[in-house]
Amino acid sequence: MFLIKTINDDANFGNRLQNYALQRVLSEQFGVTKTLQDSYNWKWNYYYGVINLINSFHIVAIKTMLSNHQNYTKQLAEARRHKLFRNFTINYVEKVRSLKRVSSSDIFVIGSDQIWNPYFRNNIDDDFLPKYGDNRVISYAASFGISDISDEDKRVIQHGLRNIDCISVREYSAKKIIEKMTSKPVQVVLDPTMLITNKQWEVLIKQSQFNIKEPFLVTYFLGDLSEEYEDYIQKVALKENLKIVRINDVNQPYYSKVGPIEFVSLIANAEIVLADSYHAAVFSIIFNVNFELFNRNTNMKNMNTRMKTLFKTFELENRLHTDVLTPMKKIDFSEINSRLATERAQSLNWLEKSIKDS
Repeated sequence: MFLIKTINDDANFGNRLQNYALQRVLSEQFGVTKTLQDSYNWKWNYYYGVINLINSFHIVAIKTMLSNHQNYTKQLAEARRHKLFRNFTINYVEKVRSLKRVSSSDIFVIGSDQIWNPYFRNNIDDDFLPKYGDNRVISYAASFGISDISDEDKRVIQHGLRNIDCISVREYSAKKIIEKMTSKPVQVVLDPTMLITNKQWEVLIKQSQFNIKEPFLVTYFLGDLSEEYEDYIQKVALKENLKIVRINDVNQPYYSKVGPIEFVSLIANAEIVLADSYHAAVFSIIFNVNFELFNRNTNMKNMNTRMKTLFKTFELENRLHTDVLTPMKKIDFSEINSRLATERAQSLNWLEKSIKDS
């Protein structure tokens, strides 16, 4: 059996979809695969035990606690979206929370997502699975997401790498960091979502419960939406005569209808995607959708290392939005599709070799 160690985040589209993709690939090509429930995540009770009984009373509880109508409406929308995330995980990402019966033949796979980002994790040492050193451990597209790592965290990471038999990462910057800490070879591979073809994703998104009939433009911003960005979005939508679908705007009536499946479906069927999200760019590439990626307005550490690797891999450096006055030209995906097929084959070959070497 394969056991995936990753971040469990039922509020993040990219996290749920990369987890689904890696688990699907491992299950279909190598053997039974489950995901370890994150020990830091108190919400594991949503998946196991009597806490599930609370779900049916969730809306009533919100009404009771909130007196402000506007806050209530937003909280209700958040709760409904969160339910879509929970259902996606329950239906497509089988989890296990007890490792008392781990077999010596079980293989642990760490990744993907920013599993080694010290600013995201409470105990980064645990993310190297030190308790299971006798089992084979590999990392697939594990990520720091940042290049600025403290000396103390570097010592923890260096110690943790001793436990990993085969190392692959998602960014070139991560490869450089790790190569200074170990003599083991380090491979840069694709994000798990890109291991699945657009045809395979299309089978899943046929189950989307939210579809738009008229031509539309998708926006997905995790950082603050500046006035300049908003003006540009309006300009593009007007020029191309497109409806604007704002995936991450809680004030939109369809907000609560967009779960992980709907997220992929909206990007796949959009005319244009404007976003500051890594996975919005990834799925735009997979489905050959014209996109522009914006710098994220946030107080968090700069996480552009993954964007740089993605753009370098597919020679898409010009998709980073820099001029709010000039809409970008449409992308020619012919060469990109060929490159994606090659990169996918190489990543799968690395994964297969790492597993067979066990």
